[in-house]
Amino acid sequence: MAWHLGRIAGYTAVGALLGTFGRGVSMALTRSITPALPWVLAGALLLSALVPRQAWSHLPTLPGGTQIRRLWRWLRVNISQVPRAALLGALTPLLPCGLLYAMFAAAIASGSTGQGAVLGGAFALGAVPALAAAQLGSRWLARAPAWSRRVVPVVAALVLIWRAAMTTTHHACH
Repeated sequence: MAWHLGRIAGYTAVGALLGTFGRGVSMALTRSITPALPWVLAGALLLSALVPRQAWSHLPTLPGGTQIRRLWRWLRVNISQVPRAALLGALTPLLPCGLLYAMFAAAIASGSTGQGAVLGGAFALGAVPALAAAQLGSRWLARAPAWSRRVVPVVAALVLIWRAAMTTTHHACH
């Protein structure tokens, strides 16, 4: 539970920071980037589903990896299990992940600290059921066919595209 709460806090904080950055970008532009948000998300979801996993292995590694590992070793010795789990969860936004980069782009495109925070928190919260099932040793995740893991982001992208098209043609959000 501490790890999940740390994850949600970490993603919410990163989303808020990126939303604030996006606000600065939006202010520098003559047009709002908010209408592009569903298209950016849909494209990133499709990329995550259709690009082979091996292609993502070429993402750059985080700078300071050695220092992070050294700090982690110190924390394992000097901090008890629950706070350590929360801290580890809070650091998960630093992991390289194609879907995570889509959330980062969405938070920037939101142009708002609050919306960025909501996007980050919702992203983390949405993953809790699958991650909790994996933590609890659910074997059905391992038995799921590889193609089924690609279906969810494709369906999500199609829903985003449909909503973006409907919003554009009807000029309404709901």
